[in-house]
Amino acid sequence: MLKDIAEGAFKGRQSWNQIGRAAYRGYLSGACRQASRVVVKDPTASLMAAWINESFNARILIIIRHPCGFASSLDALNWPLDVIGLLRQETLMHDHLEPYRDTLRQARGDKWLTRGAIWGAIHTVFSRQMNQHPDWQVFRYEDLCIDPERLFTRIIDTLGLEKSKYAEDKIRSLSSTRSSDSGSTRRKSTEMPRIWQKRMSPGQIDAVNGIVSEFKLDFYQT
Repeated sequence: MLKDIAEGAFKGRQSWNQIGRAAYRGYLSGACRQASRVVVKDPTASLMAAWINESFNARILIIIRHPCGFASSLDALNWPLDVIGLLRQETLMHDHLEPYRDTLRQARGDKWLTRGAIWGAIHTVFSRQMNQHPDWQVFRYEDLCIDPERLFTRIIDTLGLEKSKYAEDKIRSLSSTRSSDSGSTRRKSTEMPRIWQKRMSPGQIDAVNGIVSEFKLDFYQT
């Protein structure tokens, strides 16, 4: 099933759910137009990034976010993620996550520990795969929020895309106003890097940062 979904995505085929979201949020024409390239966005795609790279010759661009920002965003969207799905994947555990099996088990049953553990697992796989793929591009979400026009220009140049006046205006518009729709991409970007500090209690922050520290990653000093 996943293979079929990926093949459809790289051929530019939209599901009815995707078309519905595009219509609701006002970019239906952009979602349906013919394009020589497609962008596939998935917050957990690092777990299959190497496979996507090898299967479709895709350019991989990774945007990482502070673990508390990640956890806070999941809470706002009410996404029901669980570590059980990771623990059941024998190949994933063997290749990347076996040293953290006890940490993942420890997180079961607690919402904030689970989110921190999933962040740690995702970024552990990122880190290990990036060592074998030095051409992959990595940006921090917080840096993009602070200076979106400059860094999106760098992303466009890195990927060999064309920067149009329309794209410049769209970046400026989407990063300077906010929407009440939790699924919208319209945000006042300068408010986003530390928004989790307003959304989360000290105990929730400690839970996320504490379990993330067990993965010994250096993307952020937690």
